[in-house]
Amino acid sequence: MRRLCRRLRAQRGSEPGALGSEGRANYNPNAVSRGSQGLMQADARDGAVANVTNPFDPAQNVDAGVRHLKGCWKAMAVMSS
Repeated sequence: MRRLCRRLRAQRGSEPGALGSEGRANYNPNAVSRGSQGLMQADARDGAVANVTNPFDPAQNVDAGVRHLKGCWKAMAVMSS
């Protein structure tokens, strides 16, 4: 699981260790907490699971989480400049 997370972060160009959400799920791809699902605790309410057919598939979940957080970081950068 950790290797998958590192690989997907590198592919999407995010800082190693910048995410950490998969750690909250204790690296359990089937984790569920208050509507959030999977390794990255993706939540349909915030759009994090766009284009995800199975939120419990580690590759789909981490990829969606990385894309979502990267978009948030870009938005924050624009607001602070």
